[in-house]
Amino acid sequence: RPVDGGKHEVVAGERRYRAATELALKEIPVVIKELDDNAAFQLALIENLLREDLNPVEETEGILQLLALKLGRSVEEIPPLLRRLQHERKESANSSNNVIGKAESTEQQESSAENPDLKIVESVFESLGLMTWESFANNRLPLLNLPVDILDALRDGSIEYTKAKAIAQISQLSDRVDFLEQAIAYNWSLSEIRQRISEKKTTASTSSTCLLYTS
Repeated sequence: RPVDGGKHEVVAGERRYRAATELALKEIPVVIKELDDNAAFQLALIENLLREDLNPVEETEGILQLLALKLGRSVEEIPPLLRRLQHERKESANSSNNVIGKAESTEQQESSAENPDLKIVESVFESLGLMTWESFANNRLPLLNLPVDILDALRDGSIEYTKAKAIAQISQLSDRVDFLEQAIAYNWSLSEIRQRISEKKTTASTSSTCLLYTS
Protein backbone atom coordinates (compact mmCIF):
# COMPACT_ATOMS: atom_id res chain seq x y z
CA ARG A 1 0.00 0.00 0.00
CA PRO A 2 1.24 3.57 -0.62
CA VAL A 3 2.74 5.37 2.38
CA ASP A 4 4.15 8.84 2.92
CA GLY A 5 7.17 9.94 0.92
CA GLY A 6 6.24 8.11 -2.26
CA LYS A 7 7.17 4.77 -0.73
CA HIS A 8 5.20 1.54 -0.33
CA GLU A 9 4.60 -0.83 2.57
CA VAL A 10 4.42 -4.62 2.17
CA VAL A 11 1.08 -5.68 3.66
CA ALA A 12 1.08 -9.32 2.55
CA GLY A 13 3.72 -11.43 0.83
CA GLU A 14 6.72 -10.51 2.95
CA ARG A 15 8.38 -13.90 2.45
CA ARG A 16 8.17 -13.54 -1.33
CA TYR A 17 9.56 -10.01 -1.00
CA ARG A 18 12.52 -11.28 1.06
CA ALA A 19 13.14 -14.06 -1.46
CA ALA A 20 13.14 -11.52 -4.30
CA THR A 21 15.60 -9.36 -2.34
CA GLU A 22 17.96 -12.31 -1.84
CA LEU A 23 17.83 -12.98 -5.58
CA ALA A 24 18.59 -9.30 -6.22
CA LEU A 25 15.55 -8.93 -8.46
CA LYS A 26 15.01 -5.38 -9.70
CA GLU A 27 11.30 -5.75 -10.44
CA ILE A 28 8.56 -7.96 -8.99
CA PRO A 29 4.81 -8.23 -9.76
CA VAL A 30 2.72 -6.63 -7.03
CA VAL A 31 -0.82 -5.46 -6.31
CA ILE A 32 -1.02 -1.94 -4.90
CA LYS A 33 -4.10 -1.07 -2.84
CA GLU A 34 -5.21 1.98 -0.89
CA LEU A 35 -5.77 0.55 2.60
CA ASP A 36 -6.35 2.11 5.99
CA ASP A 37 -4.54 0.64 8.99
CA ASN A 38 -7.45 -1.61 9.95
CA ALA A 39 -7.80 -3.14 6.47
CA ALA A 40 -4.02 -3.56 6.17
CA PHE A 41 -3.88 -5.34 9.51
CA GLN A 42 -6.69 -7.69 8.49
CA LEU A 43 -4.91 -8.60 5.24
CA ALA A 44 -1.65 -9.16 7.09
CA LEU A 45 -3.45 -11.42 9.60
CA ILE A 46 -5.00 -13.50 6.84
CA GLU A 47 -1.65 -13.83 5.07
CA ASN A 48 -0.05 -14.97 8.31
CA LEU A 49 -2.82 -17.48 9.02
CA LEU A 50 -2.23 -19.18 5.68
CA ARG A 51 1.44 -19.88 6.42
CA GLU A 52 2.28 -23.58 6.30
CA ASP A 53 4.63 -23.42 9.30
CA LEU A 54 2.14 -21.76 11.64
CA ASN A 55 1.79 -23.58 14.96
CA PRO A 56 -1.67 -24.21 16.53
CA VAL A 57 -1.26 -21.49 19.19
CA GLU A 58 -0.32 -18.81 16.66
CA GLU A 59 -3.14 -19.93 14.38
CA THR A 60 -5.70 -19.85 17.20
CA GLU A 61 -4.59 -16.42 18.43
CA GLY A 62 -4.52 -15.06 14.87
CA ILE A 63 -8.07 -16.26 14.16
CA LEU A 64 -9.29 -14.67 17.40
CA GLN A 65 -7.68 -11.38 16.38
CA LEU A 66 -9.29 -11.54 12.95
CA LEU A 67 -12.71 -12.30 14.42
CA ALA A 68 -12.32 -9.43 16.88
CA LEU A 69 -11.59 -7.02 14.02
CA LYS A 70 -14.45 -8.26 11.86
CA LEU A 71 -16.94 -8.20 14.74
CA GLY A 72 -15.73 -4.93 16.24
CA ARG A 73 -15.09 -6.50 19.64
CA SER A 74 -12.14 -7.19 21.89
CA VAL A 75 -10.25 -10.48 21.58
CA GLU A 76 -11.42 -11.42 25.09
CA GLU A 77 -15.07 -11.17 24.00
CA ILE A 78 -14.73 -13.70 21.15
CA PRO A 79 -14.53 -17.04 23.06
CA PRO A 80 -17.74 -16.40 25.08
CA LEU A 81 -19.44 -15.17 21.89
CA LEU A 82 -18.56 -18.41 20.06
CA ARG A 83 -19.79 -20.48 23.00
CA ARG A 84 -23.07 -18.51 22.98
CA LEU A 85 -23.47 -19.15 19.25
CA GLN A 86 -22.83 -22.85 19.85
CA HIS A 87 -25.47 -22.91 22.58
CA GLU A 88 -27.99 -21.12 20.36
CA ARG A 89 -27.35 -23.54 17.49
CA LYS A 90 -27.73 -26.52 19.81
CA GLU A 91 -30.99 -25.14 21.20
CA SER A 92 -32.24 -24.51 17.67
CA ALA A 93 -31.36 -28.07 16.63
CA ASN A 94 -33.11 -29.53 19.67
CA SER A 95 -36.27 -27.57 18.95
CA SER A 96 -36.40 -28.70 15.33
CA ASN A 97 -35.59 -32.41 15.61
CA ASN A 98 -38.81 -33.21 13.78
CA VAL A 99 -37.67 -31.20 10.74
CA ILE A 100 -35.52 -33.08 8.24
CA GLY A 101 -33.91 -32.73 4.82
CA LYS A 102 -34.32 -29.56 2.81
CA ALA A 103 -36.55 -27.83 5.34
CA GLU A 104 -33.91 -28.20 8.05
CA SER A 105 -31.17 -26.82 5.80
CA THR A 106 -33.36 -23.84 4.94
CA GLU A 107 -34.03 -23.19 8.64
CA GLN A 108 -30.29 -23.15 9.43
CA GLN A 109 -29.66 -20.68 6.58
CA GLU A 110 -32.43 -18.43 7.85
CA SER A 111 -30.97 -18.64 11.37
CA SER A 112 -27.57 -17.48 10.08
CA ALA A 113 -29.19 -14.62 8.18
CA GLU A 114 -31.06 -13.47 11.27
CA ASN A 115 -27.92 -13.47 13.44
CA PRO A 116 -25.39 -10.93 12.10
CA ASP A 117 -22.62 -12.16 14.42
CA LEU A 118 -23.01 -15.74 13.21
CA LYS A 119 -23.02 -14.57 9.60
CA ILE A 120 -19.70 -12.74 10.09
CA VAL A 121 -18.15 -15.68 11.95
CA GLU A 122 -19.15 -18.10 9.21
CA SER A 123 -17.80 -15.82 6.46
CA VAL A 124 -14.43 -15.51 8.22
CA PHE A 125 -13.97 -19.26 8.46
CA GLU A 126 -15.22 -19.83 4.92
CA SER A 127 -12.67 -17.32 3.58
CA LEU A 128 -9.81 -18.95 5.50
CA GLY A 129 -10.79 -22.51 4.55
CA LEU A 130 -8.90 -23.96 7.52
CA MET A 131 -11.75 -25.37 9.61
CA THR A 132 -15.34 -24.67 10.58
CA TRP A 133 -16.11 -22.25 13.39
CA GLU A 134 -17.67 -25.11 15.37
CA SER A 135 -14.45 -27.14 15.10
CA PHE A 136 -12.46 -24.07 16.15
CA ALA A 137 -14.67 -23.54 19.21
CA ASN A 138 -14.55 -27.21 20.23
CA ASN A 139 -10.91 -28.05 19.53
CA ARG A 140 -8.91 -24.84 19.46
CA LEU A 141 -10.33 -22.58 22.16
CA PRO A 142 -9.50 -25.13 24.92
CA LEU A 143 -5.89 -24.96 23.74
CA LEU A 144 -5.51 -21.46 25.24
CA ASN A 145 -6.36 -22.86 28.68
CA LEU A 146 -3.29 -25.11 28.65
CA PRO A 147 -0.51 -24.38 31.20
CA VAL A 148 1.97 -21.67 30.20
CA ASP A 149 4.90 -24.10 29.91
CA ILE A 150 2.91 -26.24 27.47
CA LEU A 151 1.83 -23.20 25.44
CA ASP A 152 5.45 -22.01 25.20
CA ALA A 153 6.53 -25.39 23.84
CA LEU A 154 3.73 -25.25 21.27
CA ARG A 155 4.65 -21.70 20.24
CA ASP A 156 8.27 -22.55 19.50
CA GLY A 157 7.28 -25.72 17.66
CA SER A 158 9.01 -28.08 20.09
CA ILE A 159 6.04 -30.44 20.34
CA GLU A 160 2.84 -31.32 18.51
CA TYR A 161 -0.60 -30.23 19.72
CA THR A 162 -1.88 -33.76 20.47
CA LYS A 163 1.21 -34.58 22.55
CA ALA A 164 1.00 -31.26 24.39
CA LYS A 165 -2.63 -31.89 25.36
CA ALA A 166 -1.68 -35.29 26.79
CA ILE A 167 1.25 -33.90 28.82
CA ALA A 168 -0.96 -31.09 30.18
CA GLN A 169 -2.78 -33.76 32.21
CA ILE A 170 0.19 -33.83 34.61
CA SER A 171 -0.91 -31.37 37.28
CA GLN A 172 2.34 -30.97 39.25
CA LEU A 173 4.37 -28.21 37.55
CA SER A 174 7.86 -29.64 38.25
CA ASP A 175 6.81 -33.13 37.11
CA ARG A 176 5.18 -31.73 33.99
CA VAL A 177 8.20 -29.62 33.04
CA ASP A 178 10.57 -32.59 33.49
CA PHE A 179 8.26 -34.87 31.52
CA LEU A 180 7.89 -32.28 28.74
CA GLU A 181 11.66 -31.86 28.42
CA GLN A 182 12.14 -35.63 28.15
CA ALA A 183 9.30 -36.01 25.64
CA ILE A 184 10.93 -33.37 23.42
CA ALA A 185 14.49 -34.64 23.88
CA TYR A 186 13.65 -38.27 23.07
CA ASN A 187 10.86 -37.45 20.59
CA TRP A 188 8.39 -39.76 22.31
CA SER A 189 5.38 -40.73 20.24
CA LEU A 190 1.86 -39.91 21.44
CA SER A 191 1.30 -43.54 22.43
CA GLU A 192 4.57 -43.55 24.42
CA ILE A 193 3.57 -40.34 26.19
CA ARG A 194 0.16 -41.73 27.13
CA GLN A 195 1.68 -44.98 28.35
CA ARG A 196 4.29 -43.23 30.49
CA ILE A 197 1.67 -40.89 31.98
CA SER A 198 -0.52 -43.90 32.78
CA GLU A 199 2.46 -45.61 34.45
CA LYS A 200 3.18 -42.47 36.49
CA LYS A 201 -0.43 -42.36 37.69
CA THR A 202 -0.33 -46.06 38.62
CA THR A 203 2.95 -45.61 40.52
CA ALA A 204 1.60 -42.56 42.36
CA SER A 205 -1.59 -44.44 43.27
CA THR A 206 0.39 -47.44 44.54
CA SER A 207 2.66 -45.19 46.63
CA SER A 208 -0.35 -43.47 48.19
CA THR A 209 -1.88 -46.84 49.09
CA CYS A 210 1.37 -48.02 50.70
CA LEU A 211 1.61 -44.83 52.76
CA LEU A 212 -1.97 -45.26 53.88
CA TYR A 213 -1.35 -48.81 55.13
CA THR A 214 1.95 -47.79 56.75
CA SER A 215 0.33 -44.98 58.69
